[in-house]
Amino acid sequence: MPVSLTKRPGVASQAAVTYLCGMPSAAPLAPRVERVLAAAVAAIRPRGHGFDHPIDDAVMEKVRTFFPYLPPPLRRAFPLGLRLLEFSPMVVLRRATRFTSLAPDDARRVLERLWDVGGPFGALVLGLRTLVFLAFYQHPDVLRTMEVDWAGRAAELTRRRAALLGS
Repeated sequence: MPVSLTKRPGVASQAAVTYLCGMPSAAPLAPRVERVLAAAVAAIRPRGHGFDHPIDDAVMEKVRTFFPYLPPPLRRAFPLGLRLLEFSPMVVLRRATRFTSLAPDDARRVLERLWDVGGPFGALVLGLRTLVFLAFYQHPDVLRTMEVDWAGRAAELTRRRAALLGS
């Protein structure tokens, strides 16, 4: 007898079918949401100290490719949160301006303030920071700047293990 994925026999939930059939699909982000995301990437990513690489487009692409892997509720809430972020400077900075028109330092200040507020806005900022930092610090140019060589480290550890097992 087949295993039921829901409480009702013979009916599989949509989430289970999506999970079993492969990668979930996600609608592309609207152009306005893309602009907010680009402004957030520009505000969040590290600058200076050897990190001034022109890789914002690559970071954006990595964030976009991760988007379909978010759970369905977050896939729906993330674009909504970015749309709210667009108008957050009116409340946070008390200026009639949009997030996409702010300088990166002011945008960073808005994100820090939303992080301090906590709740859903804090979760949005945490999610944005996580995605941006993961995409940024795994970029080959940044890894080269930090002198991180994962393949060389793996080869060195393999040699060490072989030497330990051989003796």
